[in-house]
Amino acid sequence: GAVQFADLNEGVNAFSRNYVSEIRRSEEMERRLRFFAGEIEREKLPVPADYNVPQAPNPKDLIDLEATLEQLEGETRQINANQEALLRNFYELKELKQRPQLR
Repeated sequence: GAVQFADLNEGVNAFSRNYVSEIRRSEEMERRLRFFAGEIEREKLPVPADYNVPQAPNPKDLIDLEATLEQLEGETRQINANQEALLRNFYELKELKQRPQLR
């Protein structure tokens, strides 16, 4: 059968609708998950072959998930920045050590 929906809020701007904020939050969580997937791939971390996709969480659990993802993203970005700084310092020190000593 065919289904037809009638827009009962024709005068409401698409960005002013009730569900827009939920869509934006979901997109932000999806962006964070893609970031973590990229980090896992970049570091070549093993992912179990028998990994099952969990059921969708309850709406109240999404708030906790969103906060956890935000915290983990911040920590991961900080770790990446620290790693880059340490590598930069290491190579600078290595270069200084290999230079001939001027006396």
